[in-house]
Amino acid sequence: MTHVRDVVIRQIFTYIKESQLQYGVLSTYQHHWFLRRPADEPSVLYISKTLPIQSQSPPVLKTYAYMVQVLCADSFSRNPVITIDKRNKHSVSHFKSTAKSTKGRKTVIASKKKLSPNTNEKMQTPIQDLSFADFKYKSILGQGRNGKTLLCEFRRNTIALKCADLSKNPHVLKEMQQEVNIYKILSDIQGIHISNLLCYGFYGGMYYAIGMTLVGSALNNYNL
Repeated sequence: MTHVRDVVIRQIFTYIKESQLQYGVLSTYQHHWFLRRPADEPSVLYISKTLPIQSQSPPVLKTYAYMVQVLCADSFSRNPVITIDKRNKHSVSHFKSTAKSTKGRKTVIASKKKLSPNTNEKMQTPIQDLSFADFKYKSILGQGRNGKTLLCEFRRNTIALKCADLSKNPHVLKEMQQEVNIYKILSDIQGIHISNLLCYGFYGGMYYAIGMTLVGSALNNYNL
C-alpha cells in the first residue's frame, strides 16, 4: 500500500510541476487530500491531513470552494531555476532534482549537440534534467510487452523514443539500463551501423526512456 501511495504522490507532483502550478487535489470520494507546491519552494510538496467526506469542520464542499478561490487568486509556481557551470567546457553538468518525491532517482542523460538526420558524429551525452515538455509526440512506432516506442520530436530532431512506465513494469528498468550499456560499448559504430543514442534515463517521476535516431526507411516508401 505504501508503494501505491508513493507512486500516486509522485505522479501528482510531476503533473503539478510540469504544469507549473501551486495546488492540487487527490480524492477517493470518501477521502480528500489537498496539495500545495509553494512558489518560493517549488521542489517541495505539502500534503494536508486527510479530510473525510463526513467532515463538518471544515465541510468538504466549503473546503473545495475555498481552494477554488485561492486558485483563482494565484495558481502559478515556476519550476526551479537550473544553473550551468560553464567554467570548464569539458566538464559534465549535473542537474539534480531536489523534489522530495523523486529523491534518489538518477537524472536523464541527453545530448546537447544538434543533430542532422544523416550525421555520423559520435554523440556526447552530458547529464540533463528533461521533462514531458522536451518531447513532442507524433505517433506510435510500436508496442511491446514492456512499453511503447514513440515517434517524437526532440530538440528539432525526429527520434524514436522507447519508454516504459515503471509504476506498471518495474522489472523493465534493468533491461533498459542494460540496453544503454550496450549502446555505450558500441559507441564507435553509432551513427554508422546502428542508431545514435541521444537521451536516456528517468523523466516524469515514473518513466524510463531511451531516445535514438531513426534508421532505415518507412515501409510506405516502397511499392509492395
